[in-house]
Amino acid sequence: DGPSSLFDKSVMATPVAAIKALLGVVQRSKATTMMGLQDELKQAREIMTKDFETKGDASTRGGSLIALSSGCDLFLKYVTRSFLELPDFEACRQEVLERGERFAGVSLAARDRIAQVAAD
Repeated sequence: DGPSSLFDKSVMATPVAAIKALLGVVQRSKATTMMGLQDELKQAREIMTKDFETKGDASTRGGSLIALSSGCDLFLKYVTRSFLELPDFEACRQEVLERGERFAGVSLAARDRIAQVAAD
């Protein structure tokens, strides 16, 4: 998915889209240290935030920006905690990818289930 379709709220919630985007950064990262990876993730967060600030519907931008920031902050804290649990950088990177994908999948399934229950 490209960035424009990734943040389509009809497809997935903004925080989940932010986490999926940051997972993409982790997958493509050439960093060899945790500090390097965190710097890349912070740069990606800044790019997404600036994009949200300049594009989209002004009436919903504030809520979306808060949701985006929340998703990014949650992911960055999670990455830091994972490194404390697994000090080997490559093992930590793989664990972040696996858990992040699992979290995104659970979040998407929960959103679908909530919509289904609400429709009944």
